[in-house]
Formats: sequence, C-alpha cells, structure tokens
Amino acid sequence: MKKILACAALLAATASFAAQPQKNDTTVVVFPKKVTVVVGDTIHSVDIVGKEGNEKYHFSNKVIMGDSSYVVVGNERNTDKYARMHREWRKGKCGSAWRFNSHIGAGFCATPSHPRAMEVSTFSSWEIFWEICELEFRPWKNLHAFSVGFGLDWRNYRMTNRARFDKDAEGMNVITTYPESTDPKFSRIKVFSLMIPINYHFAFSDDWGLAVGPVVNVNAHSSMKTRYERGDEECLVYKNGIHPVPVTVDFMARLKTPALDVYVKYSPCNVLKSDRGLTFKSLSFGLML
Repeated sequence: MKKILACAALLAATASFAAQPQKNDTTVVVFPKKVTVVVGDTIHSVDIVGKEGNEKYHFSNKVIMGDSSYVVVGNERNTDKYARMHREWRKGKCGSAWRFNSHIGAGFCATPSHPRAMEVSTFSSWEIFWEICELEFRPWKNLHAFSVGFGLDWRNYRMTNRARFDKDAEGMNVITTYPESTDPKFSRIKVFSLMIPINYHFAFSDDWGLAVGPVVNVNAHSSMKTRYERGDEECLVYKNGIHPVPVTVDFMARLKTPALDVYVKYSPCNVLKSDRGLTFKSLSFGLML
C-alpha cells in the first residue's frame, strides 16, 4: 500500500512538471467516489471518479515510461449532461442542499378539445420555452427534491387545411374558410406566456429521474396570423388581442435521461376566453435540455 501511494504521489508530481515546467499544477479532489491507481513497468496512472457535490466529475492522468523519456496523458472533465445549464449542489443545514438550474425545451402542440371545424396540425404546431432560472432544493440527504422556477413560453397552434382562424364583425374568435381561388399556406394562433413551474423531483439514479408538478402561465400576449396566395399575390392577415385566458395551469411530467429529457404538458384550462367564441385546451410534448 505504501508503495502504491508513493508511486501515485510521484506520478502526480511528474505529470505536473511535464505539463507546466515553470509552474506547479495541483488538483485537489475532496471525497472522491472511486480512485484507481495502476503501477506498472511502463505505465503509471491515476483515475478519479466523483467528488464532493459532483458525482459526474472525472479526472485521469497517465504517464507512459520509456528508456530515457516519458509521455504524460491526462484530462479533467465533468461528464454531467447538465454541465452548462445545471449547477452543482451546494450544501445547506441538516443534510439539505440547493442549486440553480436552467432549461430549454421544444416540442409540438395539440388541441385535444376543440370545435369540429378546427383541425390543428400537431406536427406543424410548436412550443418553445426557456426556463430562465430554477431553484432546486433537496431538504434531506436522499433522492427527493423540490423546485420553483421562472421562464418564458411560446405556443403556436397551426392549421394547414382549408379552415382558418378569424374574427367576425363583433370581435368574436371564429373558424372560417379562405376566399375563393386562393392557395392556403397556414393559419395559426400564437400565445406568449410567463411561466412559473413548480416541481417535485425523484432520482432513480445519477442519470435517471422524474419530475412532476403544475406550471402556472400568465398569458401576456396572443395573436392570429393567416397566410395564403391569390395568383401571384401573397396575402397576410394579422390580428392582435384574441383574448386568451389571463392565467392558466398546465400539469407537467418530465422524464430525466442521460441524454435529453422528455416532457409532456396538459392544461385542463381553455386557451381562449369562452365568451369570445372559440375554446380549446392544450397538450404539448417534446424534449428538454
């Protein structure tokens, strides 16, 4: 054991000297999860997996010995898939911990409850959201955590058939048809929201987990846009203020994976005010980073 520790110390010192002859390079790892030291006739190596607050941390260093020379091969990296957008846990009191995260999501929108004349094309309708900041709190030293965040959400409900969104003379939201002798391109409703997600998290392992909870949406802006062609002329009809419900709630579930997360959101609330003529609910699903 003493021989192995002595070789490991010699290896670290040799690697530092070879990498930066004019300056010491010291790596300190607190509470590593696994340390592997290999001592051979021609190869000495140290491999460290995990450290305090980051189980995905990985450091490796290898010295290949020759008759009169040696080559140092080493790297230090964080293999956590959220390295850029997720922070390491910071310890609190009594075994608790907290961290700030950020998420970007993109997916498709459907309307499970809508008028018969309204045929939204799911894979032409999209959702993009940015959870700017999420505070995740782990009260105990286990697999359970809670979070609250704030972000922005854009949802787009698009029809590509002969029906289009419109407003009648009384300002009611309706479904109409395109003018005769025209070539429809699309008609869509867009809703922009401020979102406040509240989640419960459970970790199955280091890379797999589940998050569920409500998302409160403050619907700040909405619009209609219809595009079609009449001969060589391109026509665009744009209308603001289509009266969305001011505050809606989605129920969201997210499966965390080693690659990208998968999410689904469903809102039992109507997207637009029922006294304005056109009502439908929202279902969206997609991927998150």
